[in-house]
Amino acid sequence: MEAQIELDVQGHRLFAIPFNEDKGGIPAVFIHGITASINFWEPIQVPVFRERFRWYSLSLPGHYPASFPGGFQSESLTADMIIEVLAESIRKLVGEKPVIVVGHSTGGFAAMGIAGRYPDLVAGVISISGFVQGRWNGALGLLQRIASLGLLGPWLFRTSWSILVAHHSIYRLAAGLYAKDRRALYTYPDFEDRFDIVYRDAKRLQADSLFPFFKRLLDIDISDKLPFISVPTLVIAGDSDPIVSPEQSCAIAEKVPKGELHLLEGAGHLPMFERAEKYNAVIEKWIEGIT
Repeated sequence: MEAQIELDVQGHRLFAIPFNEDKGGIPAVFIHGITASINFWEPIQVPVFRERFRWYSLSLPGHYPASFPGGFQSESLTADMIIEVLAESIRKLVGEKPVIVVGHSTGGFAAMGIAGRYPDLVAGVISISGFVQGRWNGALGLLQRIASLGLLGPWLFRTSWSILVAHHSIYRLAAGLYAKDRRALYTYPDFEDRFDIVYRDAKRLQADSLFPFFKRLLDIDISDKLPFISVPTLVIAGDSDPIVSPEQSCAIAEKVPKGELHLLEGAGHLPMFERAEKYNAVIEKWIEGIT
C-alpha cells in the first residue's frame, strides 16, 4: 500500500494515495463515489492507468479517512463547496499541471463540476455512472428520502446506516442493489477480497458525515456547467443503472461539447465490475485518442 498524503483544505482534512510517482505525462486523479473511500480504485484500476500514468486516488470530503471541519453543518455542503475543496486538493497534489479527472457516481459529478468551473485545471474527464442532478433512485434514493424527514431524518438515517454496516453479509447484499448484473458483480475476479476492503472502510464511515450528502445532494443541479466543459469527456454508464438514471449520462454527453457516450448493455451502477472487459477497453481507447 502506498503512503497516504494528508491535505488540509479550508479546514477539511482530506487524503490521497499516490501511484506511479516516477511516471511523466498527464497525471490522473480518481474520485470515488458516495460511501466508498480512497481504497476503492487501486484493486480495480484500468491497466492503462496502472501501467502508464502517475495517478492519485482522492477522497470525497467527509469520507473515511477524510473528515469535515469541526462544527460542520449539513447546510454547508453545497455543489460549490465540494468542487472548490476538491479542486484545491488537486492543486496541492500536482500544482497547476492539468489532470485527467476520473470519477464514479458522486465522484463523476465532482469531476464534471471541477472541469466546468476550473477549466485550466483539467485536461480530460471520465464520468462513470455520474450525474449532474442529485436525485437518486433505488437504495440510495430511499436513504435520501429518509435523510429528508425533518426532525426524524438524522436519527432514522443513522439507524439505517448502522443496520447496513452491522454485518458483512448485509452490506454485501446491499452492494448487489447497485448492480443490474449481480452474477457478474459477485463473480468478478477476487471480488470477495475487493469487497472486504469496501466493507472495512464503510464500517469506519460515520453516519453523521454521510448525512449531509444524502440530505443536500437531493436538490443539486450543475447541468448549467456542462456547456463550459471544453475538454474531452468520456461518459460511461450501465444502460440499466438502478441508482442513477442512464438518461443523465445521455444528457451529459449531449451537452458537453466534446462528450463521448458509452452505455454498457445490461450493466447497472458498477460497470467496472459488471462489464469489466468492455469498460477497460472503452477507457483505454479513449485515452489513446487524447494522449
